[in-house]
Amino acid sequence: MELKLCDVCGTENDTNAKFCIECGAKFQIEKMSKEKSQSSKVASEKKSKQKSQPDKKKEKSLTVNSTILAYTVLGLIILGGAMLYMSGVFDQPKATSFPQQSMEDFHSGVDLSKLQEINALRDRVANNPADHQSILHLAHLLGDSGFKEEAIKWYKQYLNDHGDEADVWVDMGVCYFDMNDFDNAISSMMKGVELNPRHQIAHFNLGIVNYTMNNLEKAVEWWNKAIQLNPASDIANKAKELINNHTNM
Repeated sequence: MELKLCDVCGTENDTNAKFCIECGAKFQIEKMSKEKSQSSKVASEKKSKQKSQPDKKKEKSLTVNSTILAYTVLGLIILGGAMLYMSGVFDQPKATSFPQQSMEDFHSGVDLSKLQEINALRDRVANNPADHQSILHLAHLLGDSGFKEEAIKWYKQYLNDHGDEADVWVDMGVCYFDMNDFDNAISSMMKGVELNPRHQIAHFNLGIVNYTMNNLEKAVEWWNKAIQLNPASDIANKAKELINNHTNM
């Protein structure tokens, strides 16, 4: 059994005693308890401080890692942009083929709404082969509706009796062009130019055919001739636009 001595008389007392059994002096239990409490408080604060330090280190580590990640992402974005630029993704698009939709004379696609009229004209010319105007109208309608091969058949029949009409030769040349028969397209359009040296559309179309055949120099030559025939016309403006687009690439 542990005992404690009185500070006043030196008598041994029980450890739980509050007063000395000999002299009645009061033991300083509260002071000891207070000191113990303060000591415990200091130890707790020290432990809390030690615990907070790793948290701060962890927080600092997270901040550093976030910064590194941000710079990494930024670097990847810059690198990716450079690669796209070098590969030509941001380059201005260049014209690589002729925009045929700009030509009012070049037609493509089958117009099914015209089939009834086409069938009526077929019956008419079959019953009256001498109706040349119906033959020509049928050829035009077939060409406009996408039936190029049949249109050529009727153009040829019409030209057997009206071979001096430059417009018809040029129209037939357009049908050949739409069928990718460029040689016959050129020969038909050239016939139109022979019959009418000032046929501006024929000159313009010959430029188109030559361009499609990858003969840009010849195409520009025909377009310049078309411009000279009537510089203020819509055809001339189209020719100028094509020359600018395909010679400044």
